[in-house]
Amino acid sequence: RRVHGGLTIERCRRWIDGQICAYKRCNQQVASDSCAVVVATAEVLRKALAKLRDQSVLTVNWAKGRTVFHANCWKQAKTSITNTTEQKMRSRSKGTKELFDSINVVQSKAIEAATMIRNAKYVVAFTGAGISTSSGINDYRGTSGVDTKAILRQEDDQDAEDVQYEKLLPTKGHLALASLHKTGLLHYVITQNCDDLHFKSGVPLSAMSDLHGNVFVEYCEDCKKEYHRKFCVDQYSTDCYMEAWYEKCSTCGHNHYTGRRCSVKTCKGKLRDTIVNFGDLLHESVLGGLPAAERACDAADVCLCLGTSLTITPASDLTLRAKQRVICNLQKTEQDKFAAIRVFAETDSFLTLLQEALFHPPSATATAAPEFALETRPNMATKKRKSNTIARTEDARESSSTATRRAKVGKLAAAEL
Repeated sequence: RRVHGGLTIERCRRWIDGQICAYKRCNQQVASDSCAVVVATAEVLRKALAKLRDQSVLTVNWAKGRTVFHANCWKQAKTSITNTTEQKMRSRSKGTKELFDSINVVQSKAIEAATMIRNAKYVVAFTGAGISTSSGINDYRGTSGVDTKAILRQEDDQDAEDVQYEKLLPTKGHLALASLHKTGLLHYVITQNCDDLHFKSGVPLSAMSDLHGNVFVEYCEDCKKEYHRKFCVDQYSTDCYMEAWYEKCSTCGHNHYTGRRCSVKTCKGKLRDTIVNFGDLLHESVLGGLPAAERACDAADVCLCLGTSLTITPASDLTLRAKQRVICNLQKTEQDKFAAIRVFAETDSFLTLLQEALFHPPSATATAAPEFALETRPNMATKKRKSNTIARTEDARESSSTATRRAKVGKLAAAEL
């Protein structure tokens, strides 16, 4: 079974394909050519249902963590459920619902989006946590999201938030966007993520705004010089409370200072992390800055909204400045009514099909897709920090509170690093 351009369905295989539909009256495999629904399972209710002696009264085989349905079976289950506890389960799960278009539908929408991009003079990508989930980072509101798991008590916070950002690699979606930029089809990337994966994929700093900061970047509060580290700088700021450089921020309540100073001889200003917490203003010039993102969206004929719930303002308001929007997210967003194309799919699948449609159209000479070498962000500091600036060892960095860092980044949402 093959799809447009010789791209096999296997390359865009959804994780749900081959799963058994949880609706007992169906009990058939979910195939790639069918629409599907996935919901998070409330663990307390699942255990209560599992203790029932008569399992025949239940309509759904509720799985631990996430439960998969055909789209029509999910709707039928609503009227079929009679057990009170099971009705509560469906009601609580409804708010976590993720929708999956069939692969054929996603392919058709990717071809339509490719036409829009070819006809556009300026294209912007606006990304959220959903583009990074396949790299190993949980999103926030999805069926496996950090916030969802906490609400449904599926696992403790440490298991949900323990991420080693230094070891993360770009996803297929990141690489696809870098490919589009390299060939001139994508002009600017705006991200709400702090994981640095867009840069690692090959998108240059000059074509990107990290609106909510970057865990690897600190900057001088005086001259605004940026320092790109190989370690997470916020372990010296957010995770520090007793150090001499600690200073509680009046807007967000967290510490932003890292204890290091600017290496510019005429400056020597204090270095701050770049993380934007709730209450903080978005950066004006650091990491691209908000004004550059606003100009890009104002010029955009098309904005690709990828893996984001589009709920965190003021960042999400930027997408409404573009002339047209393509929204790809598994859950519904408040901006769906403004979308020229709405896709319910994982960003990796959609962007793989979009890249295929752009570089290998069915009846035109295709632009050759560029080759990629995985890049790493250089350490741009001109001098090594002095020993009296920070007295932390590598072991101390490894043992710092990753959970605290993740919880802080998680507030930025959006999925929703």
